[in-house]
Amino acid sequence: MLYWKVIALKIVRANQMKQIERKAVEEVGIPQLVLMENAAIGVVEECIQVLKDIKSPKVVVIAGEGKNGGDGFAVARHLHLKRYDVGIIFVGSRSEADEDCKLHFTIAENLNIPISEIPEGDNLLDIPYTIETCDLVVDAMIGIGLRGAVTGYCEDVIDMVNAYAKYVIAIDCPTGVEADTGLVRGLAVKANKTVTFTLPKMGLILYPGCEYAGDVVLKTVGMPIDPIEESDIRYNILTDEEVKQFLPKRPIRSNKGTYGKVFLFAGSRDMPGAAVLTTGALYKSGAGLVVACVVPNVATSINSAIPEAITSIVPEIDGKYCAETFHAIEHALHQASCIVVGPGIGVGPGVTAFIRLLVEHANVPMVIDADAINCIAANMDILKDIHVPCVMTPHPG
Repeated sequence: MLYWKVIALKIVRANQMKQIERKAVEEVGIPQLVLMENAAIGVVEECIQVLKDIKSPKVVVIAGEGKNGGDGFAVARHLHLKRYDVGIIFVGSRSEADEDCKLHFTIAENLNIPISEIPEGDNLLDIPYTIETCDLVVDAMIGIGLRGAVTGYCEDVIDMVNAYAKYVIAIDCPTGVEADTGLVRGLAVKANKTVTFTLPKMGLILYPGCEYAGDVVLKTVGMPIDPIEESDIRYNILTDEEVKQFLPKRPIRSNKGTYGKVFLFAGSRDMPGAAVLTTGALYKSGAGLVVACVVPNVATSINSAIPEAITSIVPEIDGKYCAETFHAIEHALHQASCIVVGPGIGVGPGVTAFIRLLVEHANVPMVIDADAINCIAANMDILKDIHVPCVMTPHPG
């Protein structure tokens, strides 16, 4: 259990995951079919959870030509053997399918699981009704192998799934989402849940892929630890449990002074709301005291919205911070546990002068956000003066 707790922090790209699987197969000797079988069992567990309260549920698995499609055929087999009403829509050419996919296709066929092959005949016209009358759709068309936009019949099927499906579970990665980037270059399956294996994929974490993935469930497939540890995986995420461990436990005998004092520099005459929102967020995150060093109208907004905050009105020029702002509060900065600067402060020569002085003289950790980053972006030499721990929080804007 400890092993999985540790490696679950890592996020992989598609090629990294394929390399890990290759090492498990070629160097360790675990057959690919074993990994696929374990993956299918993990997906079936989630399917059963979705279907448990539905009387006489129906399932359709939509499978492609690759290993993801093979996983889908295996899922259909396990559900069939558990007496679920399950059918398969195969999107592709059987002759061009991956060898493992072909094998699972044959097994499903031998078990008399209904298989509708696209593009044979007019089967495409039957898909909307098939999907609409099912309780669960399992997306096994492409998985993590997509590069670029989905085309052809697969694109048509995605459109139908999004229009008619009641509930969708995607295997490894929703079809249409790039596993490396989370990008959608056309249509993508909008899944309610994605069951991914061994490690989370980058595209399931990044926007917009995370919106298409729905709830992401990580399943083990019997992958040994060595191929994972030998891979050059540079990205990590924190789990909910790990975040809880980082949060300090609050002693019973304590008061607001126990939990630190934040000096906040936010808002301006034209953007007072940014300071109000940030002040509220600081209290939500656990700050004991928030001292909002702000211009007059911003102080009025904070006092009316967040009465527990302390406001300190500072000098300004045209409703914004300036060098005089820093000199007015310099004597009190030693009281701060940390400093937050930037939301809604605007830009301009005065604001830049203030940021420069604050960065140069700060002796506690800083969070630099929003317009403070804009000021630094235009004057990168300011960064040379940072000598305290600093977190910068940029966004696409």
